[in-house]
Amino acid sequence: LAKILVRLKMEKRLPGDISFAEWLNTQTESPVLLSLSNKFINFSVSMQAGDVPYNEIRHLFKNTKDFGLPQVPQGGCKAIIDNLEESINANGGSVLKSETAEQILVEGTKISGVKSTNRKSHESRVLSCRCVVSDIGVERTANLLGRSAFARNTESSGKTKVAQGLKLHFASDVSLIPHKGIMFCLDSKAICGIVQPSNADPALAPENKHLIVTYQVSQTNDLSSELAMAWDDLDMIFGASFRKHCHLLNIGFFNDGWPVNKATQGTDYRLISPLPGLYLVGDDCKPEGDIMAEGVARSVELALAKMASDISAEKKVP
Repeated sequence: LAKILVRLKMEKRLPGDISFAEWLNTQTESPVLLSLSNKFINFSVSMQAGDVPYNEIRHLFKNTKDFGLPQVPQGGCKAIIDNLEESINANGGSVLKSETAEQILVEGTKISGVKSTNRKSHESRVLSCRCVVSDIGVERTANLLGRSAFARNTESSGKTKVAQGLKLHFASDVSLIPHKGIMFCLDSKAICGIVQPSNADPALAPENKHLIVTYQVSQTNDLSSELAMAWDDLDMIFGASFRKHCHLLNIGFFNDGWPVNKATQGTDYRLISPLPGLYLVGDDCKPEGDIMAEGVARSVELALAKMASDISAEKKVP
């Protein structure tokens, strides 16, 4: 494993579309390492090792070296949302709830505003603006502009596929995982990894309780069969104690219009600003080698840098 990780960090990009599985098969015959690698890719990018490009995984490991491993946010996802809303309000902005964007308006070649409709009052209005940041996905953003699609760049050519998965949340009376990391499940049918995020942030579970999260890449579009595989795996991994101590809290089935990522790893749309004043961020605009929430955050960083550059260029125009 150490040799494979060193080679990933040291080797250069490979020409063509060789998959990570193809490359890995030239490095090892160990069934344990092959299974571990596939489960890691299942968990991190919701794909099979044979479906993700080698160059993408190579860059992923480089980013891990540069930026560190993904972490559990203190306070969970709710804390991120609350802090974002607080920051918007503190900087003179406002969050409009129950509002649906119907159309992105353009004058000439530049963004001029957004038409929206309130879902409760059904009233429509136009919000004038010079910039729009969209995180609803490239295809839906193009639809709001009245376009079938944006011209894709060469790095992400072809139709974008979505990433699908099943996530289960449990409350447990006992601790099942003694660490803050991911427990990869090498002999399972479907579940690739299990985490106990309350180890990193006890506030994510009530006192004397533990939060358990399992994840698997969807093999079908049938929730019942996916759940059956998950329960079989959990019985095999933890035994009878699992059903005794764990209570199912939530099922997240990500497919069709609500995928894990709107683009599979390596097919992301790399052009942050396809029109003057329009900036794309989100889970189908991730830079190469960036995954999950960190990938979304990196797309935001790139959009902010591009926006700052555009504003600076506008100020220089007489």
